[in-house]
Amino acid sequence: MEELILVAGIMYRIQCEDGPQHDAVPSGRLYALVASGHLDLEDRVALAGTDAWMRAWEMDALFEPCVVHALQLHRDSTTRMHRSIKTGWITLMQYREQRDQILMAEPDVNASQWSLRARPDLVRAHALTELQVAAAEGAAAERAACLRGPAWRAEAAVQQIRNDQGQLSIKLMQQNVQRFIQGDVPAWADPRTLLDAWRHNGVKMAIITVLTVALLDLFATPQPIFRLLIGVIGTAAVCCMLLQLFASSDDRRWARRFSNLLVVLVCGATLLVARGTIDHSNGAFAHWSPQIAQLQNDVKQKISKLMSPTPAPTKP
Repeated sequence: MEELILVAGIMYRIQCEDGPQHDAVPSGRLYALVASGHLDLEDRVALAGTDAWMRAWEMDALFEPCVVHALQLHRDSTTRMHRSIKTGWITLMQYREQRDQILMAEPDVNASQWSLRARPDLVRAHALTELQVAAAEGAAAERAACLRGPAWRAEAAVQQIRNDQGQLSIKLMQQNVQRFIQGDVPAWADPRTLLDAWRHNGVKMAIITVLTVALLDLFATPQPIFRLLIGVIGTAAVCCMLLQLFASSDDRRWARRFSNLLVVLVCGATLLVARGTIDHSNGAFAHWSPQIAQLQNDVKQKISKLMSPTPAPTKP
């Protein structure tokens, strides 16, 4: 797995599940927060000044690959366990303890640095050893020193990170392909990323598709044009997925666009088949409504008059 480049001065936002929230955490402290137990696998992280939240485990190289793989392997069971927190069956700390026991059963996790971290509940309760207290004081001093630096430097570094995330390059494609070959699936390729995108935009994209098809159907759009549109949408979806291979793992624009286009493709293809089954020439609306059929005929006649050349006047 590629190493995470943490540039001094870059600030991140953190939302911990058990309460603490921070809007200015230096990037150089993320590893230390993981090692000390302050940052859990399922806490949320975002670049300062943005709302592009991701789970901490989704951030490349922040946690060891064996730990991330184990969590992905047991994601269904841990998700069901996590829902039990809201219903009051277990507490957050009990969930983390049970989740960690599940992950520890996977190869290499028991020998990872993550397994040696301090338990988050003990950290929150300030039940720390003298060495941990000293490390926390050092981290606070370093964080204060970063915050005392020139504001323009941090803003410039954040802007550079955003620019890097928006770029496409052959080098990133080679790294992504190499990770696939090694069996390391990035977060944007996880099916749950696709399901999350559907959860947020799926209904909206489906409604837009249905309304668009209904509008085209009212004007008796020929079936070949519908097929052409479906082909264009499918091609665009494939291009988005290919472009994601040329982007960094933190830049998931193309994966989100692919998920939106996939919804449009599925809904459009379904409506295309239904339209052809009901009425191949005039469409579903005209099949059920004579008024719409008459409207379609009027539109066709007007279009044919506009398209037909005006005969030249004959000379006497």
